[in-house]
Amino acid sequence: MMQAINDTHLLEDFKRGNVQAFEQVFTCYYSTLKTAAFLLLDDEQDAEDIVQQLFEDIWTKELYKNIDISVKAYLHTAVRNKCLNFLEKRKVYERQKNNYAENLPVEGVVDSTGDAGLPDHMHNALKELPPQRQAAFKLVYMEERSYKDAAGEMGISVNSLKTHLKMGLRFLRNALEKAY
Repeated sequence: MMQAINDTHLLEDFKRGNVQAFEQVFTCYYSTLKTAAFLLLDDEQDAEDIVQQLFEDIWTKELYKNIDISVKAYLHTAVRNKCLNFLEKRKVYERQKNNYAENLPVEGVVDSTGDAGLPDHMHNALKELPPQRQAAFKLVYMEERSYKDAAGEMGISVNSLKTHLKMGLRFLRNALEKAY
């Protein structure tokens, strides 16, 4: 790790939004932050996404202005908090998915051939999704592929896949609310 990170001058440059100071902090801490995130998440891609998102937020939201004493302490605390939030969201998502699966009627269960076992209103709502969102939904929720595998098959990033899923789910929820 570089000694200059503890320098008050670098911290002041960083807080003023100096690009070179930001790059120096990124270069110095990226790998250790990614490792810390990996230890909490046990998923390399998610760890990388979280650390990259942290640095993006620091720069675009000007969070660097909030750093008072130690860049290292701020970054490690921020990564830890982002990871804990991510794990909590994942736990909630898994609980909702399990509750949904437990409450599905037998005739509504998706078989390995795709969406043939879906109720008509669900099948129609899926057909209304744009092609990318439809593909993302089918790969992740129906074929139970990991985000990484589904994103690779679609030729997009994991974050893009997550965006397609989020927007697709929002559309499906609205469509299903109208159906009931």
